[in-house]
Amino acid sequence: MDSHVIYNPEHKVLICRQHKTAIPPHFVERHLRGDHSQLALETRKEITEYAAGLNLIEPGQATVFQEKRAPIHGLVIVDGFRCSVPDCGMLAGSKSAMRKHFKEHTRNAYGTEPERFVKTKLQTFFSGQQNIRYYAQLWNMH
Repeated sequence: MDSHVIYNPEHKVLICRQHKTAIPPHFVERHLRGDHSQLALETRKEITEYAAGLNLIEPGQATVFQEKRAPIHGLVIVDGFRCSVPDCGMLAGSKSAMRKHFKEHTRNAYGTEPERFVKTKLQTFFSGQQNIRYYAQLWNMH
């Protein structure tokens, strides 16, 4: 089991070791069937049964932290951006997403683009357009 998935009880997620992302609880069987078809059927069933017995959260319930955090074991670390507007701290995985976000702020004098957002290292529990929510800016990763 441990060679395929990691259960993180603090955050209530099941992390796929190969893909370095959490698997939504309703998607475990499909993920294993589609992305891990090389695994024996019995192994996939064992993992699915194991997951069914865990207290797992759905992607929309994932915690999003504004403060810097230590990386979570098993999740991929990506380059991203943090909004520099006071009391915002929005995190995004691309400049285009951050530019789109910044348009939401009033057009006060927040400075030039390089001052609007800064590069940082990020992690997300879940992947995919609907599920991706960067959870934290990571410390000691620059």
